[in-house]
Amino acid sequence: MNFANARVEAHNIWPAKTSFKAEEMFIRRLSEIKDKELFKPISIAQNSNADYQRCVGHLLDALDQVPHRPDYAFDNFFRIIDIAASPWFSRRGIKGIVQGTSSRLFTADSTSWEQIIDSLCLAMPLRTYELLAKRLLAAALTQEGENDPLYKRALHAFGPKFYPAFVRKYALDKSGNLCPNIAETNRGNAASLLKLYMSGKAGTRSKPASDPALDLTKKENLGSPNQRSEVLLSLLLFTIRNERAHGNVLSPFRTSKSTLERYESYYFIMLLSYIYALGVLSLRFQCISPKNILNGCTENIQAQKAFFS
Repeated sequence: MNFANARVEAHNIWPAKTSFKAEEMFIRRLSEIKDKELFKPISIAQNSNADYQRCVGHLLDALDQVPHRPDYAFDNFFRIIDIAASPWFSRRGIKGIVQGTSSRLFTADSTSWEQIIDSLCLAMPLRTYELLAKRLLAAALTQEGENDPLYKRALHAFGPKFYPAFVRKYALDKSGNLCPNIAETNRGNAASLLKLYMSGKAGTRSKPASDPALDLTKKENLGSPNQRSEVLLSLLLFTIRNERAHGNVLSPFRTSKSTLERYESYYFIMLLSYIYALGVLSLRFQCISPKNILNGCTENIQAQKAFFS
């Protein structure tokens, strides 16, 4: 299939419905497990506050996009994070929200949120880790380099040692120069290292690490639950939000690279944004307990695993 021509043709014949390869695969999968739920909303309390009701409106708009467009649902869930958390970071804007919200969540209930973050990091598909690795390496390769906004947020989230060492390991050629081809070749290995870092559990290795900061057999090099939460919110979700808001990416399910794995990745990204949206609402409006968010998060992770396995 020539996807470039197909996208133009889909526009020209609208309102006739056109389905692309990945969309057809997803529809078939939905029909195979009619008795299974792919996404389960987590109950929240009543509240007539105007801001709360605006956020609930976005929750409903997001649910209208399920099951076929988890990327659109993500857009609405992220708007809730922005709306509900803005009063806490009025002078720092959305950057303050994505860098500071995790600390507020952990202050409210560190036990529940540590379990939530552990569960999410463990469940995150490798393809999503690959996306994160690709964006982190690309930030170091831009013309802005260390002034790139994502590069700066990565230093804030990971700390000043891990991220530069990560870039040196996976984006430098033999001459010590930053190289896009090297970064692309190393993306899988970079994703595997990120997965270990985000697990919060020390690994084992027979050979010394290439850099002391990347030695994840040492607990001090692993991210704290708060750091790992900031990685999810500031480096992954906020980056995706920016790319989609600025129109820098193709429709994710209408390209030659789209597969069920891409749906799995976007469903997980959608779930991440939903959990953080509920977390912010719980702090602002006491509409749901962190423990109930944890229970709902666990249920949704299991539903996604059952669907995509």
